[in-house]
Amino acid sequence: MPRPPIDNALAIPAHLSADLQLDPTIQPGAPLAAHWENPTAVFLTGATGFLGAYLVQELMARTRATVYYLSRQATPQEATDRLVQQLQGYQVWQDEFLPRLVPVLGDLAKPHLGLTENEFGDLAAKVQVLYHNGSWVNNLHDYARLKPTNVGGTHELIRLAALQRTKPLHFISSMAIFFSAAHPLTTPIQEDDIPQYSDTLRSGYSLSKWVADRLVLTAQERGLPISIYRPVRIGGHSRTGVSKVGQDGSFDLLNTVIKGSLELGLFPDLEVEIPLVPVDYVCSAVVQLSLQQSAWGRAFHLFNPRPMPWAELYGLLCDSGYTLQKIPYGEWLRVVKQKAASLPPKNSFAILQLMLTTPNNLQVRRPPFVTDILRYCLSGSAAACPPLDRALMGTYLGYFQQVGYVPPPPPSKKE
Repeated sequence: MPRPPIDNALAIPAHLSADLQLDPTIQPGAPLAAHWENPTAVFLTGATGFLGAYLVQELMARTRATVYYLSRQATPQEATDRLVQQLQGYQVWQDEFLPRLVPVLGDLAKPHLGLTENEFGDLAAKVQVLYHNGSWVNNLHDYARLKPTNVGGTHELIRLAALQRTKPLHFISSMAIFFSAAHPLTTPIQEDDIPQYSDTLRSGYSLSKWVADRLVLTAQERGLPISIYRPVRIGGHSRTGVSKVGQDGSFDLLNTVIKGSLELGLFPDLEVEIPLVPVDYVCSAVVQLSLQQSAWGRAFHLFNPRPMPWAELYGLLCDSGYTLQKIPYGEWLRVVKQKAASLPPKNSFAILQLMLTTPNNLQVRRPPFVTDILRYCLSGSAAACPPLDRALMGTYLGYFQQVGYVPPPPPSKKE
């Protein structure tokens, strides 16, 4: 079980303290939902996102459950079409999924998820396990704008978990909630550490996830069976290489840096490591752990214990046939800004420039993370994080080339 939180309420602003208060009527005293360990029906938020698409695939493969998924589309058919389109784009769609997918038309940002009280109660009675993956991922918006979806939505998932029958809740949080002065870089973060507040947690997204994480911990203290999963930056699929390259309007910072560097022929010189974890590993770990009672009351750190040094990425790109000049980061950033200004609005360099200004940028320093509980609970399973080595990064690069996200390397000159 998590350690008791440090009482630092005086350091938390009043508006955040108010948001940390879980509705006192949410009391998980009902009997546990039957068949939770082999569910016939589960509820998933964020199904159409990058991680969500692979969670759908993993739930299809590892359970017999019908997956009820939240959708903001206007009609069930539009919701189905949207999900199918997303899963096809991420190369995981199978026609046999269709009978086991049921849209729930609603909105994370609204009370009762935008459902009527009766609809909310019916959903609570149908499903046996909840997977809360949905959030508004935007490192440019402030906390107030993200709060209804990321904090309010989590509050309503907790309410749903405690209603009718008590249902295990599996919450996808973020490692970024520890990237502040409250957690010194020299102190390893244990899995049962409580994320503390600091005004140096500047990203509105990270702050909204911090509040949501603490709400979930409060619900856990009230007796709700909860598991928390905190991944670092999530990368592409380890076998297919499928990655976020703007398919649904979302972009990954590392991928965008690689694309920009190859187009410029310039590479930023940094002293950092690339910590990303493949999306298929994250989903495999989450679903396997969710079917174990030993995972209740625990938090899990999902990061790559064998990250790639930044210099190794430069070597891989050069060895792949690209001509790249390594230059200081500040100089590279100036070139990016100049390129963005010379092109029409919303060009890829403008997107890159904007992403580099966010608090969770390439240069953010991270404390060390411990994964003892994760390794214990996954011992004997097939879930293992592959190292971010040249082979894996080469798989990602191959996908970038295949879909035209990056230019192919120039033909080698004949002697």
